[in-house]
Amino acid sequence: MEYVIFEVSGGIGKCIMATAVIEGIKKKYEDKKIVVTSGHPDVFYNNPNVHRSYDIGKLQYFYEDYIKNKNSIILRSDPYFETGYINNESHCIESWFKQSDLEYEGEKPKLFLTLMEEEIVYKTMTQWDKPVFLIHPFGGPPSHGSWVRDMPDYVIKDVVSAASKNYTVIQIKLEEQPQIPEAQTLTADSIRQVFGFIKYSAKRFLIDSFAQHAAFTLGKPSTVIWPVNKVKNLGYSFHDNIIATNMRKKSIHLSDAYLHPDDIVGKADQYPLDSGVRAFDTQIILESLFKNSV
Repeated sequence: MEYVIFEVSGGIGKCIMATAVIEGIKKKYEDKKIVVTSGHPDVFYNNPNVHRSYDIGKLQYFYEDYIKNKNSIILRSDPYFETGYINNESHCIESWFKQSDLEYEGEKPKLFLTLMEEEIVYKTMTQWDKPVFLIHPFGGPPSHGSWVRDMPDYVIKDVVSAASKNYTVIQIKLEEQPQIPEAQTLTADSIRQVFGFIKYSAKRFLIDSFAQHAAFTLGKPSTVIWPVNKVKNLGYSFHDNIIATNMRKKSIHLSDAYLHPDDIVGKADQYPLDSGVRAFDTQIILESLFKNSV
């Protein structure tokens, strides 16, 4: 039995994008079974193109089961370091195809939820008497926040104030991240359950993190704001993407930058805005979110 071992490093959003690459792998190696190793194996559950999905930290006997005398193909690369991605010429998925020597034909990421997974979420959501407005204001680490991709405080305040009138505002957050006072915290047993909440929410206001990738795969158009990261690299035209202004008008020494101008940390000495200057016009965001309000 021959396998393709596909290692995926990084967070949930990157794992979701990897599902598009898996489709390309299956097209090229249709007679081989795909084994995925990642930090978020549940993203790949029930994917018909995946034979097994393993946690990268739990690989007991992996070599003997899948490598030794198996003539397996190993695919291990990082699209964040591909030339086209770095030069803002291609989407992460397309760059990943190129690195993996695959022909890109517009493959898109996919998630596969079971009927029971969806029913559990749907029943849970009936506890609220108003439609659910999901907000995902902060990304993963660092826990202190990052101006590179997180929502500014004034944006959160204005949007939540408007949404609260007709919606139950639910915040997607990690335990250590700030709680929006006017919002409820999304309580879920797994990331797959969060996917279900995204699917059955009425509206979504998101940053460039896993939720915007999940919303795309689940066919849920959302409003996504982009302080620094590029839509061309990581976004989808399916969403209403609102790009920050003024972020590169001030000369800043990028002393620690290597292949990318900004890292996810959002260092204080590289913050490009002066006092009183805003990256986003909240009126534009509100119009995007509520132009077709229920």
